[in-house]
Amino acid sequence: MHYDVTEGILKNGSLTAKIYFLLLTKPMTVSEISRIVYNGKVQLAHINRIINNLSEKDYISEYSLSREERREKSIDLRNKYWKSNYKPIIEFSEQAVIARKKGSPSKLKKNLTEKEAKALNLIFNSKWFSKFYEENFLKTQHGEICKINNYILSEVPIRFFAFFLEELFAISSVLQRIANFSINEDDLLKEPNFDSFIEKNQGLINEKIKIKISRAIKNAKENLGDYESTNKAIDYYIRDFAILFIPKKLSEKMSSIGRIPLTVYLAFHYAVGGR
Repeated sequence: MHYDVTEGILKNGSLTAKIYFLLLTKPMTVSEISRIVYNGKVQLAHINRIINNLSEKDYISEYSLSREERREKSIDLRNKYWKSNYKPIIEFSEQAVIARKKGSPSKLKKNLTEKEAKALNLIFNSKWFSKFYEENFLKTQHGEICKINNYILSEVPIRFFAFFLEELFAISSVLQRIANFSINEDDLLKEPNFDSFIEKNQGLINEKIKIKISRAIKNAKENLGDYESTNKAIDYYIRDFAILFIPKKLSEKMSSIGRIPLTVYLAFHYAVGGR
């Protein structure tokens, strides 16, 4: 499958793309989606067609939780909820890595492995990753988000993820030079989820590493011009230091899936003492 942002089911600006992104942020019913995109009105027929199309592509599925879990999350037991998955984002990432490999003379460029794709899925489905749907982060992604009836979302989900993930992984790749440990896919895949992996390994981040990273962040922000929006995005990337627990080879492969992040990459490269 080729992801052309001007074509296909998730093409930029399409209602389908907006709904796909909405359903990444949290489970919703068809009625809830309709009220958001149609300014309080309910037009179920068109939304149902889009839901069916996304479901056939296996981009969304019915959100199934136990009665107890639904009560805990205040989800109405009588309604059918839908939730997006990261299948198109992982497929796009795999294709982007392959495309960059073909265009590079380097023998070090390799495709994403099956283990790396599984590791990506664990990371994307973690509570840690859900912070990137918070309004304060989304507002830093100028040009990649829009506001519909007080909901901030992306109508360009493939491009949104390509750009911000590239920055996230580029920073992860550089900052791991500071850490005195190295994480690989096998380490991560031994755990049921990325959150438990973070919790299990928090002790690896000692005060010396934290101080070095804090200095690197300060220098990188200055190198980038010390803009408020950029600084907020960086703070989200670095928050709780979990970025260091992303497998290093995966970070390196994912650091050029959308645009060449030379500005961000070089700012952090020089901030950690690169030449």
